[in-house]
Amino acid sequence: MRRLALVLVAVILASVAPTAAALDLDLNLSAGLDFSGTFDVGAVSEDAQTGYSLGLELMFDVPIVEVGIGAEYGFDRSSRIDNVDVSYTFVYAVGRINFIGPAYAVARYGYSDLSAKLADASLDGGASWSAGLGLKFFGKLRTEVLLNQFSGDVSGVDVDYDTWSLRVLYTC
Repeated sequence: MRRLALVLVAVILASVAPTAAALDLDLNLSAGLDFSGTFDVGAVSEDAQTGYSLGLELMFDVPIVEVGIGAEYGFDRSSRIDNVDVSYTFVYAVGRINFIGPAYAVARYGYSDLSAKLADASLDGGASWSAGLGLKFFGKLRTEVLLNQFSGDVSGVDVDYDTWSLRVLYTC
């Protein structure tokens, strides 16, 4: 499911990228740092190491608000839960509401697919969200601080990964 979602988003982004300038669409490239978060597996809670993410967004700008779609891949980060490395893929809708000057609020909602190497169980994805604040610099560069909650399921037990992230976005 994760690969299918990534391929679908990549095809959509690639198909509209040539017309982005003509339609006033923005293509945002992002790099992020997910500060050490927490994995909650049922009643067990464990800290995770700091991780990194890369993403791509296609945004449509209307007065005061920007809306679009995006995809983000979170590279492996280790946890003390049986030394399991966990990564994620997040496909989402995103909205940004501009405040006075360069400040804005951002919210993302979509589907995340958590991925881990587990002995006899598969880790399924679920609905996930992010919310935070950002600043825009020089018209092309942004920085955002987000609270993220990625959800999943392993053998009927809920798995949540909560983290704060700092992202830098470049608009093409």
